[in-house]
Amino acid sequence: MGKYFADIHEGPDSQMGNKPETVKDTEEIIAIKRNLESLVDPNERYDAILSLSKALIFQLRYKSALKFLDQAVDLLPSRPEALRMRAIRRLYTLDTKGSLEDFFKLRAMDYEDVSYQIGLGYFFSAQYEKSMKEMEICYDLANKEMKIAAMYWQAIAARRCGGKATLLEKFTDDYDCGHHTSYKAGCSLLVGHTTVEELKNLADKEESDLEYAMLSYPLHEVGVKPLEDIVKRDSFWIGFAYVAAWNDLHYEGRGRS
Repeated sequence: MGKYFADIHEGPDSQMGNKPETVKDTEEIIAIKRNLESLVDPNERYDAILSLSKALIFQLRYKSALKFLDQAVDLLPSRPEALRMRAIRRLYTLDTKGSLEDFFKLRAMDYEDVSYQIGLGYFFSAQYEKSMKEMEICYDLANKEMKIAAMYWQAIAARRCGGKATLLEKFTDDYDCGHHTSYKAGCSLLVGHTTVEELKNLADKEESDLEYAMLSYPLHEVGVKPLEDIVKRDSFWIGFAYVAAWNDLHYEGRGRS
């Protein structure tokens, strides 16, 4: 699948927080910007902005990319590519209001199922009952990897609003979760099949920061793992469990917007 992001990249302090970006333009980005200045045809400009945004996103410079994606969406609003790219980066940077607006536009365009992303947008803005409903939609439409993810987020949302975790009722110890084993482990804790100590041992031995956040977030939910422990391991901060922990720590779980 290749690399997710460049060796030199932005971190959560600038992308979810208010610190300035420090990563500089690559030669590729400089060249695309220079070429963009000469383009007049709307479709050519749109495609160039997409290329520029992808290059910025590779450096995890989401906020820089968002400034250009705004231009692309305004330029050709009937095309979904820039809108989809903007929606998910707004979500990662905790612009929950903007992200939800974009994903609802995509839903109206019949772009693809976006219930999982809308569910996360509601979760990150502390609208937990709405998040639960979207995760139910996602579960019904999703493959096995996404089903367990929907179950995980709905279970945590249910704990926060006093709702009923209907998806967690489908959990079994042999539940086929594909490669999403950390989501499964979290669900196993929340349903009572795994002890706190068992999951904590699993998390503490985890070398991947992405998987560590996914394992640790349910532990925070039951009062075991401090948020500070989750966010200090930030080499892969673009995982949704990490974003959720950052949101809880810095924005009381309600996002920036």
